[in-house]
Amino acid sequence: MCFQKTVLNLTLLMLILLSNSTKAQNRVFVCAGSKLFSVDAENCIADFKGSSTYFSDIAFTTDGRLWGINQYGSIYKIDTLNADTTFMFKTDLYSSSLEGLNESNLLAISGESLYKIDLISGNTLNLGYIGYTPSGDMTWYDDYLYLNASSLMRIHLDTLSLKVNEVKKVGWHSYKGLDGYGLAVDKFIDSTKVMLVFDKYDMYAVCQIDGSTRLKCTKLIDMWASGAAHLRYAKQDPIPEICYQVLNPTEDIQFFINHLNKVITIYSSEEFSNLDISLFSMSGQKIRNYSKLSGTEFSFNIDNIAHGLYILKIINGSNIQSEKIILN
Repeated sequence: MCFQKTVLNLTLLMLILLSNSTKAQNRVFVCAGSKLFSVDAENCIADFKGSSTYFSDIAFTTDGRLWGINQYGSIYKIDTLNADTTFMFKTDLYSSSLEGLNESNLLAISGESLYKIDLISGNTLNLGYIGYTPSGDMTWYDDYLYLNASSLMRIHLDTLSLKVNEVKKVGWHSYKGLDGYGLAVDKFIDSTKVMLVFDKYDMYAVCQIDGSTRLKCTKLIDMWASGAAHLRYAKQDPIPEICYQVLNPTEDIQFFINHLNKVITIYSSEEFSNLDISLFSMSGQKIRNYSKLSGTEFSFNIDNIAHGLYILKIINGSNIQSEKIILN
């Protein structure tokens, strides 16, 4: 009986430890120089894991292993606990855009073509012409690959036939002023996926529909991000058709910046009757002001406003909301 009780206690202890470990595991990792960080995107916390090789980009395979590619096309396996690396093989690819395909293959863009990297043999296979040179990272969002190629590109890859079916530009506006060297996806808003772009030291939320961005975390890491990776989630059902809820999750009054059409739109789940909206420069100058608005939606033009950081102030009765935004 004593033996059975001891075994039971040990089993319970192992389950508790496993549960805590799983809960604490961040699904997003960022490489910056030779440093590796795990990122709690919801709470804007980066946990330094260690230093190793300088990577152009990193990616997870579907079995949870983390991989990196350096500027010479060499592939490494990375320990997510301490950033220790194991050299695997060298390819003839020079890529800053790496992503997982399945348990034994990676995807990389070199030149203007998409390649498969076989982690068992070390061989590479050209899957098709993309037509764009990467200027940053690549990531999965549901069934599509998204690529930073000065603009945000959406790539439809048939994962069974490994055929590139479509490459579509989401919007030139997406990365004006943003380097976007790291792209990843996480869940932290009512279990909705959010695409993330790591630019220099900061992290932005990105709309996968039109590439609009919103600053989420400032000075998240202490070096410029060179790549990012995430453990993939199951496909969403239904797939979100709008992004303002993703980019503005916590407020009753929400806003959406369309950089392509140079418009800011204010949304509300309930009708407002006396809404005031002001846009200020960082020096405090009032750039736009709209008062006593009613309805559930209001849009205003930002076409003639210089690129940079601004403060958007929304007053709805006693509720005052101030947000730092970037216009590009």
